[in-house]
Amino acid sequence: MAKHTAYIIPGTWEIGPGHTSSTPIGMLKGVSDRLNRTIWNVQHVNYPARFGPIANNGEPPLSQLGSPSYAESVDMGVDEVIRLIESKPGTFAVLGYSQGGAIASRIGQELLTGRLAHRKNDCLWLHTFASPHRDTDSSIPGVALTGEGISGEPLGGFRINGVPDALDWFDYGLPNDIYVNAPVNSYCRAGYELVKDMSLIDPIGWATAIGLSITNGEVAEANNDLATNPLVFAAKVATTIDAVNKFGNSHTDYGNTSKRVFNGKTAIEHSAFHLNYWGARR
Repeated sequence: MAKHTAYIIPGTWEIGPGHTSSTPIGMLKGVSDRLNRTIWNVQHVNYPARFGPIANNGEPPLSQLGSPSYAESVDMGVDEVIRLIESKPGTFAVLGYSQGGAIASRIGQELLTGRLAHRKNDCLWLHTFASPHRDTDSSIPGVALTGEGISGEPLGGFRINGVPDALDWFDYGLPNDIYVNAPVNSYCRAGYELVKDMSLIDPIGWATAIGLSITNGEVAEANNDLATNPLVFAAKVATTIDAVNKFGNSHTDYGNTSKRVFNGKTAIEHSAFHLNYWGARR
């Protein structure tokens, strides 16, 4: 019998027709495929269970879920992970990528002060990949991140913000991924608020939409700066556009073997190694 359970949450945009809660998919399949099954029981969180499995009929998965907004979709994922954790005793890990990283961060908050506070001591690992809630002080040694999670709402992190010493809360981020490392002195956060629903279906394209939202005059913060302090406006626009231009495919590079920047491993390899090594010893 496995010692621990790993709850693995993909980005909503990774979910396709025919996927069920037992289907490993997306970026974090690279972690779950590496987990030692004598140590780990793996639970994939591929959809909010109250809606039933995603049918293989060609209809877009989000349509089958009622076309939720980004916030609604995250709330659904949080509720589902809480339901799964409450249904199973024992120690566990929570892993999430992209929007799933936002859900994982929110689960961390629920463990610290919310609905899962009574299970706080059972969660020994929380690994997020490209979470928009990354705290500026939370990163993996060897990777210099000078920005913040693009939501502007920092949650948790390794050994910070009241996180227990027993909880290994790792926030994996790549420098050019503005989802997790948005420049602080920019309009990334304000632009993201306007276009974040796009990340449900197109996590690459929404970065361009952030730049367009500024040039189209849709960002109130930018309009105010332009009217009151044009120099500040120009500097923040330049920083934002530079970040968007560098974004590229960085959001999908967490398993890219050319990005072994986390102590000589990719984020996927680092997470799996850590979970197998410490999972056998705790």
